[in-house]
Amino acid sequence: MFHVLSFQKYFNRVLLNSVFLFLSLSSFSYATSVSNFGQWRSFNLLSKTAYTAGVIDTFMKPLEVSSVHGEFVRKFDLCLKDFNITIVEVVRMVDNFYLNTENWGLSPQEAIRFQLINGHCFQYLK
Repeated sequence: MFHVLSFQKYFNRVLLNSVFLFLSLSSFSYATSVSNFGQWRSFNLLSKTAYTAGVIDTFMKPLEVSSVHGEFVRKFDLCLKDFNITIVEVVRMVDNFYLNTENWGLSPQEAIRFQLINGHCFQYLK
């Protein structure tokens, strides 16, 4: 009984993550990076989600990993889990970042760094 209740509690998140995994595997990737709001707004939700997942992946699993980065990944992952932050929510953070027209010249990577890393997860990563 408790396992069923626990599963029901997280079913929507499991379903969302499963759908996202399927969509990101079935979508095509972009060869270039997005450097400003003009390029970001041309994406549909699926493209924004796939792009954001790639950016988060790059933060989590860079080409070269040091012990310092390993500590960052551990703390960052803990922050994401504690706040139950999904990729879709990170996309919303980027969209909110671009509501300020002064940010239109900045990349989505900067938005994620500002909103998520230096914002929501600041206490975990200091």
